[in-house]
Amino acid sequence: MADVWALKILSGPHVGAEITLDPGTWILGRHEECDLVLTDETLAERQLELLVGAEGVQVTNLAHGQSITISGQPQPDTFSLPSHTVAMAGSLYFAVGVIGQPWPELNLGGPPTAAPQPAMPQPQPVQPAPAPTEVAPDPAIPIVDDQVDEDELAQLQNLDNDLATETESSPSAIDRFLSRFAGQKFDLLGWCRNHPFIVGGSALGLFMSFLIGGFAWLWAMTDPEQTALDNITPAQKAEQIITQMNFSDLRLKKLPDGSVLISGYVADNIMKNNLQQALNTAQVPYNFQAVVMNEMRATAASVLDQYDFKQMNIELDTTPGSLVLSGYASNPKEVSRIRDVLQQEVHGLISIVDQVQYQATRLKALRTMLKEKNLNQLIRLMETPGKVVLKGRLADASQGYYLKEVVQDFREKYKRPELVIDVTLPATDLATMQPLLKIKSVSLGRIPYVILDNGEKYLRGAKLKNGYILEGINLEYLTLRLGQERIKYFIGGGSHGGQ
Repeated sequence: MADVWALKILSGPHVGAEITLDPGTWILGRHEECDLVLTDETLAERQLELLVGAEGVQVTNLAHGQSITISGQPQPDTFSLPSHTVAMAGSLYFAVGVIGQPWPELNLGGPPTAAPQPAMPQPQPVQPAPAPTEVAPDPAIPIVDDQVDEDELAQLQNLDNDLATETESSPSAIDRFLSRFAGQKFDLLGWCRNHPFIVGGSALGLFMSFLIGGFAWLWAMTDPEQTALDNITPAQKAEQIITQMNFSDLRLKKLPDGSVLISGYVADNIMKNNLQQALNTAQVPYNFQAVVMNEMRATAASVLDQYDFKQMNIELDTTPGSLVLSGYASNPKEVSRIRDVLQQEVHGLISIVDQVQYQATRLKALRTMLKEKNLNQLIRLMETPGKVVLKGRLADASQGYYLKEVVQDFREKYKRPELVIDVTLPATDLATMQPLLKIKSVSLGRIPYVILDNGEKYLRGAKLKNGYILEGINLEYLTLRLGQERIKYFIGGGSHGGQ
C-alpha cells in the first residue's frame, strides 16, 4: 500500500496546520484559485507546486525572482523534498511527512534532530592464542648446525679487543677542540661589565620587540573595523549594499532564519540584476519581492489592450508605485472604470495620476477653432458619445475651405472624438470645391437613380468618379459623402439652380 503524505505548516498565520495530500498536484499560494490558499503576505499569488506520488513529494517553484531554501541553501526550481525536512518559501516554513509516522522535533534552521544512537558494545578481552603444535622435521630438508667451535669464538673475541684498543688510542676531532679550553673558565659577569653597550642594546632591542609584538596583538584583537566586519549580519550587509547602490525605494525585513526579505521598487531589470549580483557576491541570503517599475507599466499597458481601452495611454510617474493615465474619454465614469481595473490587475500599483481629456473639454477647443474662422454662428455641434456632427449651411466655398481646415487641424491634434461633417453649400459655388456633376435627369421610382449627360446611371449607394458616394437622391439635391464629410448638392430650383 502506498504511503499517504501530509503537509505541515511551521510558521505564519496557519502555523501547526497539517494537511493530508492525496496523490496528484497541489498548488500553494495566496490566490483564491490555488488548491492550498494561505493568507501570508510574503507568498506570491502562486508560490509552489507539490507533486505527490508513490516515490515521495516533488516541489516546483512557481514564484519568479524567489527561491525555495533548505537550511539556507537555495534549491533548484524542481527538487524532491525528503520526509521531515524543513523548507522555506518566502517567510513560510513547511515540511512533509508520511501519515502514521511520528514527527521528530523540527529545527527551522536545519535538519530534524536525530534520534540518540544506541550504545556501542564493549570489546571482548583478547584470548591468548594457543601454542603452536610442533611439527616433525622433514627428512628431505637438511639440518644446519648452529653451534660455534671454540676456535671460532676465540678469533671473534680477539677482533673485538683490537677495535676497542684502536678507538681509545686515537681521540676524535671534537675531543681535540674541547681540550683547548679544558683549563679555562668563562667569566660571564666580567664580560658584561667590559661590554655594557652591547648588553644594553641587546636588552633594549629585545624589550622593544616584545613591546611592538604586544601592541600588534592588542590592535588585531581590538580593531573596531575588523570587529565590525566579523560581527556583521546578513541584514546589515544588505543594507550597506543598498545604500552604496543608492536604492532609496527598497525596504528590508529580517526573517526568522536570518535571511532578508527585500520589497519596494526598482526602476528596471538592469538595476534589479545588479543588486542581486551584489547580494550573491556578498553571500547574503535574501528573498526578492520588489516591484520592477518598467514591468509594472508594461503590465498596465497590456491590461488596457485586453479591456479594449485603445484611446488610453499609460506611462511611468516620478513617484514609485505611481502611473500616469492619459488619452481621451467621453466622460469621467469611463475613466473611473479604467482606474478600478488597473488597481485590481496591476501588482504594486499604488496611485494613478489622471491626465485624461474628456469630450466636453475637446468640444470647447473645437468651438474656439470655429470662432477663429468666423464659423461659430453657421455651424452647430451635435454631440453623441464618441462622435460630434458638424451641421449647418455655408454661404460660399471659402467658408467650406475654412471648415475643412478646422476639421483637419482638430483631427491631427486630438484624433478623438470622431467628427462628422454634414453641411450644405450653394450649388453655384460647389464647382470650386469638387468636379461638377452634369445631371441629365433624376428618377424617383421604386429604385431611385441619377442619369448624367454622358449617359452614365448611378443608383443610391454608388461611388462617383470624383470619389464621392451617392448617399441620397431627391428632386432638390443629392447627398454626397466622402469619408466623414457629408454635402448636400443642390440640382435645381430658386437660387440653388441645378448643375
